Amino acid sequence: MDFDVKQNNKHSTSQSPITLLGALLITTILAACSSAPIPIEYYLLDTGYNTQAHSVIHSHDAHNTTELPRVLLKNLTIANYLEQNELSILEANHKIYYANQHLWGEPIKVGLARALQHDLAKSKSALLVLPNEPDALEASTILTVKIDHFSATDSGEVILTGTFWIDNGQHTVRIPFNETEILESTGFKFAVTQQRQLIQNLSEIIAQAMKPSPSPL
Repeated sequence: MDFDVKQNNKHSTSQSPITLLGALLITTILAACSSAPIPIEYYLLDTGYNTQAHSVIHSHDAHNTTELPRVLLKNLTIANYLEQNELSILEANHKIYYANQHLWGEPIKVGLARALQHDLAKSKSALLVLPNEPDALEASTILTVKIDHFSATDSGEVILTGTFWIDNGQHTVRIPFNETEILESTGFKFAVTQQRQLIQNLSEIIAQAMKPSPSPL
């Protein structure tokens, strides 16, 4: 049986959104007037670093995963335009801007999988395992994730849209997601921080979807 549950979560603020593309273009123009080359910046979506506690999170002391149910991340697919190393900005005129000086430090699919693993384990919802990991055979639930958009926009937002499927061996649940965070500061480091928050939002939706349905009275 296939259920379709829509998710739409937009976090708003009273402040005006920052136009990331405009700020980036201004920075590029100013840098072009200078003889110094523009430095290349590299970013990781998930570092294991807790910015709120200002400490590195270690798996052995942040949470005990021994008793968590194993969930196999069977497949994680992303839109073709996201396969680039450059961070992207979606424009309203259907164009994509790639920031040549702002790059992912690893394939984004690797960062996405690790972020989901950390978030689900930290919330004690599940231990997300990959197909090549030893305990993949212990998984009784299969998760499939398809990401259509994961980018900043020229309207001052970062967006995450797509669909995931959960198969527990008895039935499959299909859930679209549409998450948005507002950019309140300029710079790609702030955009990446908000993108990381979007993955945390997604992990919460996945965790909720994996909870067993209450038994009928």
